[in-house]
Amino acid sequence: MSETGTAPPRPLYKPRARGVFGYSELVAVALLFGVAALLPHLPYGGLNGPYWHGVLTGILIHTISAMGFNLLVGWAGQLGLAHAGFFALGAYGTTLLYEDGVPYLAAMVILGVICAVVGVVIAFPAARLKGFFLAIATLAFGELLVKLIELGPEMWDWLDTGASGGRSVKKVFSIGESNGPLTLYFTALIILLITYLVMLVLTRGRMGRTLKAVKDIDIATGPIGIASTRYKLVAFGISGFVAAIAGGLYAQDIRFLSPASFKDNMLVFMLVILVLGGVGRIWGPLLGAMFYILIREQLASFQILRLIIIGIALMIAILALPYGFASLPSRVRDSRFGQHLRNMPLARLFTL
Repeated sequence: MSETGTAPPRPLYKPRARGVFGYSELVAVALLFGVAALLPHLPYGGLNGPYWHGVLTGILIHTISAMGFNLLVGWAGQLGLAHAGFFALGAYGTTLLYEDGVPYLAAMVILGVICAVVGVVIAFPAARLKGFFLAIATLAFGELLVKLIELGPEMWDWLDTGASGGRSVKKVFSIGESNGPLTLYFTALIILLITYLVMLVLTRGRMGRTLKAVKDIDIATGPIGIASTRYKLVAFGISGFVAAIAGGLYAQDIRFLSPASFKDNMLVFMLVILVLGGVGRIWGPLLGAMFYILIREQLASFQILRLIIIGIALMIAILALPYGFASLPSRVRDSRFGQHLRNMPLARLFTL
């Protein structure tokens, strides 16, 4: 009590310590994935048709890919731009292994492990680089991977990637022509859930705390520096693994592979998704992928208008929302209006 005999005012909101999974967050995540599971069956707006099945599947696949990229860029602070190369390697490699008799999901995991190892290997020399130099070095490596795929038939007889690097992909995930890619949709949804849980454990554990502590401060010596370097190598490996898994799903989604699909546009696509959704936010990739892909699909016939809308959204995100759309719930919750909403499950969903 104070000198006047009155108790100090009780705070309106007292944050509580939480583990990796809070109860309200589990409820919110269950609701979100429950709605996602129901979406393809809703008759409203044709969501139960093949077109929207394909659009929704694309959102999930690119969210998975962007989550791996987000771990590397958002938490590790490493602008590694080889992501498109790992994505392409996962798509082509999974397809080739499947045609050689390896089960498709097993082939995806094998390519994921290969890309993880390659990611760690390139991270060793890349760890000495920073900023612009790191971006250029990893971008060159990613472009090298895509170029090797493109020149594969000319360099190695056994690597048949098709004419000019293009090839058709055999259908694996399907429950009938009338339902189109619905099986692929639920496969991608399950993998997205697993990816989300893994990212949550990593970013809220010791690895995430260490990377957040040193991301903006150059600590190269001592125990913290050694730990941060080790975790950055892990981030490179996990990012490569996730990119390859997403690439394997992407091959089933588009059913035709060409090196042109994985060049500059794919990398720019990933960067735009992160900036719009929120770099370093766990749900930023999903929000960014939803916005970008829905705008792209709905305005497919109006390319100039589409670019204008995406450009305006990018400027807003950079100038007014440096943490992207994922920061909006926390901004509302911290406002006077949001004082009454702070304990709602959905209000906590995008706080990372």
